[in-house]
Amino acid sequence: MISIANLFLLTAPKGMPLQVISGRGVFTREDALNLIAQAQGKFPVGIKVLEARIGGIEQAAFTLRETLTSALLQDDLEMPEAKALARMAVDEVCGTRICQKCKGRGYNISNWNGQAKQVLCKRCYGVGHILKTSLELAQTISVLLQREVTEDVFTQMYYDQYMDCVNQLWQESGEAERECKRLMRLWREVA
Repeated sequence: MISIANLFLLTAPKGMPLQVISGRGVFTREDALNLIAQAQGKFPVGIKVLEARIGGIEQAAFTLRETLTSALLQDDLEMPEAKALARMAVDEVCGTRICQKCKGRGYNISNWNGQAKQVLCKRCYGVGHILKTSLELAQTISVLLQREVTEDVFTQMYYDQYMDCVNQLWQESGEAERECKRLMRLWREVA
C-alpha cells in the first residue's frame, strides 16, 4: 500500500512519476491525482493542508491563508490581524519544524537498566514537531503587524482564535487523510 506521503509526493511538481506497489503494478501520477480529486470533493481544506504540508505546494498554502483570513474577518478582526493569524496558523500546521531530538517520532528510546523502552520526547511533548510558545507567537505577530504585541496581549486577544484555526486545520487534515486511505484501499482491491 502506498503511504499518504508518497501519494502527495507523486503529485508534487518535483515528485516521482510512479510508485511500484508490492508486485501489484504501478500507481501513477494520474492515479494519485484522481484519488486526491475524489477526496477533495469531501474535504477540500484538508486536501489543501496535505498538499502544502507534504507536497510543498505553495499555491495550496496561499489558498489556506486566504480561506482563514476571510473566516477571521467574519470574527470581527481587522484585516492585518486576520492575515497575520492566518499566516501563523498555516505555518504552524504546514511548516516543517520537525523536532530534532526525536526526529519527528514523538518518542525517544531509553536504555534504563539494560532494557530499551520508548519515552515521550521532552522537547516536543510527543507531537513530533516543535510547538511555539506564547512568547514566540507574540513575537511573530509583532513582526507581521509591525507593532509591539506583548505575550499577555497576544494571549488575551488572539490566542483562542489562533488555536481554533490550528485545530481546525489539523482536524480537516486528519479527515482528508482517512478519506485518502479509504480510497487507496478501494483502489488496491480493484487493481
